[in-house]
Amino acid sequence: MKNTKTQLLLASYARPLSAALCALGMLTSLGCSGSIDDDGADDDGVGDDYEDYRPGNTPVPAPLVQPPPPPPQQTAPKREPTQALTPTSPVNVNTFTPTAPQVPAPVLVRALEVFVRTGNDDLRSDDQGSGKFFLTTGVTLVKGINEGFTLAARTEKFVRLDIPSGVERAVIAGFEICGTMMGGISGDNWDVDSVMIRSVGDAGLQVIYASGAPLVRLTGDQRCASYALL
Repeated sequence: MKNTKTQLLLASYARPLSAALCALGMLTSLGCSGSIDDDGADDDGVGDDYEDYRPGNTPVPAPLVQPPPPPPQQTAPKREPTQALTPTSPVNVNTFTPTAPQVPAPVLVRALEVFVRTGNDDLRSDDQGSGKFFLTTGVTLVKGINEGFTLAARTEKFVRLDIPSGVERAVIAGFEICGTMMGGISGDNWDVDSVMIRSVGDAGLQVIYASGAPLVRLTGDQRCASYALL
């Protein structure tokens, strides 16, 4: 039985080889005709039942189709941890906050200068002439004019009243010039021909009063004369 299978296997390889040689004209001397018997066997004596063992009848397997590679995996981008937002109050863009108007700094007077011109009647040294400034705050600033000296006729006298702390110009309301003379025939009288007053301070030097030619005659009956500065 083993020999029969071996023969059949060898015959299955010999037939296609012979056919190939006949096709090439290499077996003409040996004869290339072959027929199939009525019993279904070929001339080589191999039955049809063994045709499937022949290499020519072995089906050729279809080529393997490689499946497409899987798509690359997409990884989500790494996100940095975010800080929690602190809720804030809503901003009202329609809110308008008016700004306070700029108030200018007060202009301060640091000193007052007084120029007095004496007319035809002098002021003797035994009488005192003085200048007084009245402020709206109720304060009165006093400055001596002749300071114990005689003011000769047709001469000028200059005095300065310093105000270290300074006062606003708007509070200097008035000026008064006075004398202590007794008047009469034997008493003293004083002819004030003109007066000029200047302020010295943050606004510089300004004349705030000037009048005269003649201004006033001070006697025992009228010892003072007042003038508004506002």
